[in-house]
Amino acid sequence: MNQNEKKTGIKTGLVINFLSLICTVVLFEYYRYIDDWNLISIIAVSSALFVFLLSFYLVYGRTGAWRQTHRPFSKLDEREAGLIYESLRIAYSVFAILALIILLVYAVSLWPVSIIIFAAMLIIAHLMPASVMLWKFN
Repeated sequence: MNQNEKKTGIKTGLVINFLSLICTVVLFEYYRYIDDWNLISIIAVSSALFVFLLSFYLVYGRTGAWRQTHRPFSKLDEREAGLIYESLRIAYSVFAILALIILLVYAVSLWPVSIIIFAAMLIIAHLMPASVMLWKFN
């Protein structure tokens, strides 16, 4: 596999990872809202969650990006620290805007913020730095 195919595969994995997380949350919230849990809804949510976990392992685990962005700065050399700092700066800027938009939508529509939304936002906060690093610097 050449370098361009590897980069394309990683970027595709990132997109699949975020889309499967969004799909998991939307399906869970939808079925929770209509209070219609049956075998099909459980399979749908479980399948989306499985795709998320599998893509998480393939994109963040196998590339080492998760470990790289969660290492202490004292254990990084200058180049690595610069890359991680830039990734963190971009990721948390995007995350802050995303979180505020989601909270605004929930506030305007008078929906209660569920634990699933909170958990998804927490996961996104941890994924964003590694995602930016993989997308931009890979």
